[in-house]
Amino acid sequence: MSHLPPEKGSSYWGSPAQPYWFRGVNPSADLVLLRDGARGKEVLLVHRAPTAPAEAGKWALPGGFMESDAARGHPWKPGRETARQGAVRETREETSLDVSAWIERLRCVGIFEGDGRDPRDNAEAWGKNVSYVLDIGSHPLPEPAVQEETDGVEWVPLALLSGRELGFDHAAIIARGVAVASGFLPACDDRGELFKGLAFRRSGPLPGDEGRQPVRER
Repeated sequence: MSHLPPEKGSSYWGSPAQPYWFRGVNPSADLVLLRDGARGKEVLLVHRAPTAPAEAGKWALPGGFMESDAARGHPWKPGRETARQGAVRETREETSLDVSAWIERLRCVGIFEGDGRDPRDNAEAWGKNVSYVLDIGSHPLPEPAVQEETDGVEWVPLALLSGRELGFDHAAIIARGVAVASGFLPACDDRGELFKGLAFRRSGPLPGDEGRQPVRER
């Protein structure tokens, strides 16, 4: 039996009126995948298709929303996959590259939400992102291939990133990911309370938050 208001049934969630599927937090996972290239260190980027639900036509890290068994329009609940598994799955789905053999080598870059990072955020629902970095060095991988919601995928030298229009806050995440991979910044802890339901809190202002104090992670 649904407990959603009749004017906001399941068809409302994931629609142009409300782009998110779940009430409250909608967790996602991205991957900063690095390698040694002929022109120095390179990062794998996807080009979001004109039909992408957000940041269409921009370059971005491979990643996306984590899977959940929660019904559409209800609060997201953990348990179906970890953030690491989500980052690996999304990378495979968007680029065809399978990095699951290195899943334990992924290092947590940070947890990102609010502050206008996702244009879909609103007072009812918002995104919360966990990003990872993996530096494969000179290890060979197959050539990436265009997959869902993308019309391009490319290894881009870090020195040339300024010439690409990046979506969301991915320029900052890439910079932090490189610092974590290089040992200049510590990796964050993604194995504690992070995905135990109420551990998700908004840590930055969202549309409709004017006059209210944002809730921050403890």
